[in-house]
Amino acid sequence: MATVAVTDATFDEEVRELSDEMAGKVKVAKVDVDANQNAAMSMGVRGIPALFIFKDGEVISNRAGAAPKAALQKWIEDSI
Repeated sequence: MATVAVTDATFDEEVRELSDEMAGKVKVAKVDVDANQNAAMSMGVRGIPALFIFKDGEVISNRAGAAPKAALQKWIEDSI
């Protein structure tokens, strides 16, 4: 299996695309952990990007690290 490197800019763009494509199913929010250190600590963020899926205010899934768009979409769809 080949390793795929995802740059920060590519990852941001792919998350925006997924947000648009999955509108009505999910809402995407981005938090600046440098400006919101308390929130990051309370969520247990140890690295970025840190991704969380919430349902009814509760975390139902999380993952760390950038990933290709297809992998993110599968993770989201499998979680919701």
